[in-house]
Amino acid sequence: MSNDFIAQNSTEVINFCLYFRMQSFFISRYDLRRFIKDTSSRGEAIIICGAVNKDLYVAAQTKSFLIAAGWVTPEDKVAKYGIPASTPTKMGALIKIIVNQTSWYYLCAFDDPVPTKIVSLCMSNTYAVSPEEKAMAEAFQAILKDGANDPAIKQALICYLMAAIAHDKDFKEVQDWAVTPSSSTNPSQIMVDLKEHVRYMMNGRKSESVFIRHTATTKSRFDRDDRKRDDYCLKHFQSICVNDKYKGKLKGRVVCVFDDYLTHGNTFEALWNLLIKCKVKKIIFVSIGKFKRKDESHYIQRSFSIEGDVYSKNYTAEFNTTARHEVKFDDAAQRSLENLKELAHRLR
Repeated sequence: MSNDFIAQNSTEVINFCLYFRMQSFFISRYDLRRFIKDTSSRGEAIIICGAVNKDLYVAAQTKSFLIAAGWVTPEDKVAKYGIPASTPTKMGALIKIIVNQTSWYYLCAFDDPVPTKIVSLCMSNTYAVSPEEKAMAEAFQAILKDGANDPAIKQALICYLMAAIAHDKDFKEVQDWAVTPSSSTNPSQIMVDLKEHVRYMMNGRKSESVFIRHTATTKSRFDRDDRKRDDYCLKHFQSICVNDKYKGKLKGRVVCVFDDYLTHGNTFEALWNLLIKCKVKKIIFVSIGKFKRKDESHYIQRSFSIEGDVYSKNYTAEFNTTARHEVKFDDAAQRSLENLKELAHRLR
């Protein structure tokens, strides 16, 4: 069954699956994995609804979306990593949302010197948007920047992120998962939790931080007049290094880096140059929100020459060149903010 069919006939599909399970028409997990692999190769997002931990393992190994069936008692790991649906009706509503979350709000891609993809889940501007969008954008900011504790909003955030990832085949290749360091020496716990959730569900192996902020620095939003300078990234090179646990282990790997917001991209440019120095194969950068600047149409790539040991403080960086790359904004993806309030309500 295609995702479109499931979205349009969710009640019938759920009833069929429940009947199928009650009649004990089971297939082996080997055959299930093969079925999932064949289906995902055709571009379909795979959604698994489960209650036992073995369902979680299948979802993680096949990099599929997992819904936790709350009308039974899910086992511990399913309850922890699955998106909760307390009733089959709510599962149907979740499926429709997941199937429709097919695109990123912001996208930029370039290939020199390695394939690089930069995406953002939704718009974060709070002007010229509907009251519902503004409220959700502010709720996101309260969580991502201010540490507010709202489990339903966090679950909604994870749900939308996992749905977007499920529809993007490039994420199937990711081997290492990272978080952009905060301006302090303490990582953002919400971003670490989010990264760990995605890493586990995408069958990633290493949980240790890829990047370490060894020296605190100023918050970028307080450097408004300096952020457009080509050498602004130097503040990050002077305070960030690659975790020495990854020394020699990133070469030829595909790395995904998460951040809360993207404005000019200076922090990512510093991390991107460090990963280039580590000779990675491909880089994907994901921000939850994108602050769209007036008449924004290009992303500025900044290349630096790095000398020394990037796994310690003992390296230097010197600015070389810039390159401009076209970006795409999908205004239709703004609907994710409009629907998040409904989704968060369903997850409460």
